[in-house]
Amino acid sequence: GFLQPGANATAVRMVGEFLVRFFSDQAAGRATQDVTEQIDYELRSLLGSGAIAFPSAFTFVARAFTSVDGIAKSLQPEIELRQALDPFVSQLITDEYTSQANAKRDALLAQAKGFFGQGGEGGGEGGGEG
Repeated sequence: GFLQPGANATAVRMVGEFLVRFFSDQAAGRATQDVTEQIDYELRSLLGSGAIAFPSAFTFVARAFTSVDGIAKSLQPEIELRQALDPFVSQLITDEYTSQANAKRDALLAQAKGFFGQGGEGGGEGGGEG
């Protein structure tokens, strides 16, 4: 996982609250605070203790996104890549969570049918021919 068990809960909360404020301010076009002024110690303690571990895929995606953003800015300085990608990323997230929710629903229905002894749709007492 991203956050290891036993991580300093206070530091995690402070870092999380800062990041939510930072990205909310950035999205609204407001001035953002410098991370080193606000949560430098907490973030360094979490990273230094191994409480936060970034999966390698996350690191590669972040580096790729940063590279693409830099290239886009050099070609067109006024472009905001995050805003341009927002509809696509939102759709990917929606699709992923929808498919996960559907799979969990189907598994739960299968368990319930097994629990109640139903082999198919409808079924049960009084629901068949007779």
